[in-house]
Formats: sequence, structure tokens, C-alpha cells
Amino acid sequence: MEQLREKTLVMLVAPSAMGKSTILQTVVSSSNDCERVRGFTTRQPRANDLSDQFFYLTKEELASKKAAGEVMTEVIFPTTGESYGTLSESYSGSYCVLETLANSVAMYRALPFKQTFTLSLTTTPERWQRWFHERYPEMNAEAKKRLQEAVLSIEWSLSQTDNHMWLVNDGTPDEVAARLLAIVGGEANGDDGDRYARAIMELAKQEV
Repeated sequence: MEQLREKTLVMLVAPSAMGKSTILQTVVSSSNDCERVRGFTTRQPRANDLSDQFFYLTKEELASKKAAGEVMTEVIFPTTGESYGTLSESYSGSYCVLETLANSVAMYRALPFKQTFTLSLTTTPERWQRWFHERYPEMNAEAKKRLQEAVLSIEWSLSQTDNHMWLVNDGTPDEVAARLLAIVGGEANGDDGDRYARAIMELAKQEV
């Protein structure tokens, strides 16, 4: 825990198909001070997972790490029952960047970081709808779960009034990453994302 006191945590919250992984990877590539938080998950790997995104643990391995005191955070995904979180080896760099679930933000804020930023990522409704259907071409049970999660995530973001800003994914990854770094560096106050988020939430409700 002590090593966190000199670090800043940057959390990116968003539903599926907003471009979280792409933006965070671009941020890490753009700044020597930023390192991605490599979390753990008990779910199976996906084709679009980045090579350094997760430690993949069985539930038995996770139980062993808990017993050894190596687990710093854990949250159980509400619709799948799979665990996500971080280990003592997950944090490096002066700025630790993390894509996380809305219901785990408070847990990460409670860790002894020097400073935390919480950014909700959104995009234009047209982009989100296209990206979502590219990822989930069939409206099956998995797609419906992701839509339900999208509504919950956006409702949370819209309710935030403290230590929270919006980041709109409406340009190239380099442009959006540069805006994120400007926010963290105190050079910008965040984007006007409410209207996009509300429109996407209504689309998600319609598709469910």
C-alpha cells in the first residue's frame, strides 16, 4: 500500500464499445509517466483483450492469492459472477491508468493514492451504436447483458457531482488521449459529455 502514496490513479469508466482499451493504450504509448494498471480477472480471455491487460486467474488461484495477502481490490461483475481486481504487482508508473466498473470506483478511491481522477468516457450515439453492433452482431443474451450494463454505467456517471469529469471519444485515439492527459495535467476541465451519454442510454434501453 505504501508505494501508492506517491502515485496518481486515473480511472476510465464506460460501458462496452466506447473505446476504453484503445484510448488507454494510446495514453500509455504517449506518456512515459503513465502505465496501465494490469488487473486480474477470472473470466476467460477474449480475442480483443490486450496482451498486458489482465492476469488470468482461476477462482482457486485467486483464493490462494487472497490468502497470501496479494489482492488489493476485488469486485464481482454483477451479471456474470466473474471477479475483477488488482494485485500488489498491478501498479507501476507515476500515473496508473485503469479502466474500471462504475461500482468499483469508490473502492479504488479508498486506496492511499496521492490523487485520483475519475473520467467517464462517452462518444457520439452513432459511433457507439456502430461499434456495439460490430462487437455484438447478434442480439443474443450476451449482447443484452452488455446493454443492461451500459444503462447502469451511464446512470452512475450522470449522477456524479464530485471528482468526476467527462471525456468524449469523438476524434482519433491520439486526439482523445491528448485531452485525457491535459485533464490529468490540470490544463483542461473535461468535455461536455452529458448529452451524448443520455442519448446512448436511451438507445441502449430501446435495444434491450
